[in-house]
Amino acid sequence: MVSSDKYAGVDKVIAQRYSSDFSIPYELAQILAARFLSYSEAKKFLFPNVANLHDPWSIPDMGKAVDEIMLSIKGNECILIYCHEDPDGYTSASIMYKTLIDLTKGQDERIFLYSVVREKDGYIFNPDVLKRYKEQGVRLLITVDFGISSLENFRIASELGLKLVVCDHHETKLTDFPAPAVDPKRPDSQYPFRELAGVGVSFKLAQCLYQRALNLSAGEYYSLKRDFFPLAMLGTISDRVVLLDENRIFSSYGL
Repeated sequence: MVSSDKYAGVDKVIAQRYSSDFSIPYELAQILAARFLSYSEAKKFLFPNVANLHDPWSIPDMGKAVDEIMLSIKGNECILIYCHEDPDGYTSASIMYKTLIDLTKGQDERIFLYSVVREKDGYIFNPDVLKRYKEQGVRLLITVDFGISSLENFRIASELGLKLVVCDHHETKLTDFPAPAVDPKRPDSQYPFRELAGVGVSFKLAQCLYQRALNLSAGEYYSLKRDFFPLAMLGTISDRVVLLDENRIFSSYGL
């Protein structure tokens, strides 16, 4: 039950308009009016729509990352996806794996996947693991939900002669990286929404890869890759990020 005292200061005109326009009970409209004075923001919150997802190309280093990955695909190189060992990492890796399988036309022998074993690997690359995959032909290393927090990762990859693309959502104070580092939380990021989970960033990188390789529009990508939304929803909710903006859209469409 809504406390009348709690919402005494809510603009009754706005609440009534929300109740009428959005066909919701007045009590719910009061809560909405307390959170959103902007009609457009209230509407976006109540009715998540993929049309409101932001342009992924504005995430730092997105173009560089796509260029590096496409060069490896066109060069028939083997690629290793290196992921964090939690639901966000697993779903991030699933989206990236499915994308690379599509873009290499089903050449699954070229795509490898490694999930961190925290007790053995810690929070930076395990050089022994990378050496093993390099011996199997891997030339490009793509991280998902992992990698940006330490420059040691970039050093290890470089010393082993591996090309690197980092796709992450963790905090960093750095803005200059020796390899593409795709992360909306970078201090130099102009991306409109910083709070994506790792799977959200993986979804965005996949979108740009499909757009570059197949010339898909954003709408075509959302339609053709609908199976990515349940994965984005699982990773987003499990990582306990704020369920607003793009995270709310991923969750709504995934459900």
